[in-house]
Amino acid sequence: MPITKICARPGCCNTFSASPSTASRVRHCSPRCGQLNRVRKGPNTRTCAAEGCDNRFECYPSASKIFCSRVCGQAWRLRTVESRTCAHQGCDNSFTVARGSAQTFCSLSCGAKRARYLEKTCEYSRCGNTIRISQMSKRRFCDRRCAILHRHAMSRTLKTCEATGCTNTFIRPSWSKRKFCDTRCGAREQHKRERTLDQCRKRRPVGSRRPNNSGYVEIKTETGWKLEHRWIVEGIIGRELLPNETAHHKNTIRNDNRPENLELWYGPGAQPSGGRVSDLVDYVAKYHAQAVVDAIASLESEQSHE
Repeated sequence: MPITKICARPGCCNTFSASPSTASRVRHCSPRCGQLNRVRKGPNTRTCAAEGCDNRFECYPSASKIFCSRVCGQAWRLRTVESRTCAHQGCDNSFTVARGSAQTFCSLSCGAKRARYLEKTCEYSRCGNTIRISQMSKRRFCDRRCAILHRHAMSRTLKTCEATGCTNTFIRPSWSKRKFCDTRCGAREQHKRERTLDQCRKRRPVGSRRPNNSGYVEIKTETGWKLEHRWIVEGIIGRELLPNETAHHKNTIRNDNRPENLELWYGPGAQPSGGRVSDLVDYVAKYHAQAVVDAIASLESEQSHE
């Protein structure tokens, strides 16, 4: 709720309302009453703030004056300035500026003539080229190549060769995975590793069989791995097959390497696909007779229903 107060100026009995938050600060009913009350009190006496001057002067309470005269104010301001020399090359003029100011030139013309570019030496240790850059530029190298070489030189470390019995050291960049001092140490270690793997790996005895990706069976002989059907035919005829000779499976099953299922073919090209009908009939009748009987029975039952 608003608070009712009486104007504090002598001779004014007006009342006014003020909010609780401003009641302690508001003392007059109007700005005019406040001004008349201050004038009635008259000026107060102050002491000059300049060093060495103890003069006293009169001013109103609301005034911000702290010096008795303009001379004292100017003398006090001169205490807060400093003298500098113009930063422009060839200009030796002196000027005064306030302490903490960033001004470095005596005039605008000297500032406009300042050096806009600087000469700098490339930071790469093996390059002595001089580059011309602006004052605000952060460029450090003359070209991209020097920057890359400098980065590699700073990131290189000294490493010892990992080969057995070799104590040579070499410089390796941080991005490199080099382990040996030269190719000879690397090749020697690679040979040792392969030989160790061969010793650890179980060797298959002679006569072992394994299928290949083409569906044929390979057999291990004293000279290495060979196709079993060719090896069987070579044993039958007593010699190695000629380049134009091939071993053919009669029943067209590539992993059926029984001697009676193999025959020798000769021709300049590859043997034809498929097999003879007579060979296929004999094979099916001998090894899949029951399957043939069932197939014939089911076929006859389908025809009878039709």
